[in-house]
Amino acid sequence: FKGAVGTRDLNTGRNIGEHAASLDLKNAIILTGAIADPTHNARTEGFTSAFESAGGKVLDVGWDALEGQDAINAANDLLTAHPEVDTIYASNGNGGSIVVEVVDQRGADVSIFVTDLDPDVLVGLQNGKIAAANGAHWINPNFALTLITNALLGHELTDSNGQAPELVVPVMTLPSELVDFYDEFWIQSTPYSDEEMQQFVVTWNDDVNFADFEQAMADYTIESRLKAKHDDGLISDEEWGSLGLE
Repeated sequence: FKGAVGTRDLNTGRNIGEHAASLDLKNAIILTGAIADPTHNARTEGFTSAFESAGGKVLDVGWDALEGQDAINAANDLLTAHPEVDTIYASNGNGGSIVVEVVDQRGADVSIFVTDLDPDVLVGLQNGKIAAANGAHWINPNFALTLITNALLGHELTDSNGQAPELVVPVMTLPSELVDFYDEFWIQSTPYSDEEMQQFVVTWNDDVNFADFEQAMADYTIESRLKAKHDDGLISDEEWGSLGLE
């Protein structure tokens, strides 16, 4: 074992809950997995904590409600029981796609947020039916590969305790207006160039150390990666200016 790279589901839910609250939304319902499922339980807890800390209220949770008719029934029941809802969070992509269908059928005026950037979720972001989504950051295996490559090259990286490192990848929420860039630079290609990734391998960077990895995680945002693509000439000045990013 030479290290691990991944996200934390509590952070995933918290991140998108913070984003929903930042849009001045106040009343949410959640469709999620089984209450004993550690992934969906953590996402639900994270969303609830962040949304309510910012002044919103999670009115109800539909447990075990992400598949088929169970999800359809739960979404309809919760929307009927809570007509004041302005926010729905689905804790995976399949549930999110079903929520979009139910909201369309009902003509409900709610903002939909989803974890997992499945193809159908990307379509929902593109057509504006999903307000924002997170997940699928696509860098976990890249950095895990550099950890094992360094070890194989005799340059084993360890954390401050001398142990194999565990890197936590920050969770990013993707607003609908950035979906085309996300599709181009996360799905069709990669957020880090080959030259950038080489700097995390001893063959190209004799001084690479674990602090470099920690800094990369601290700096990893959609905005920072798009800025790097702009600097590399892959995003035009006009496109960059239209994003309104620093």
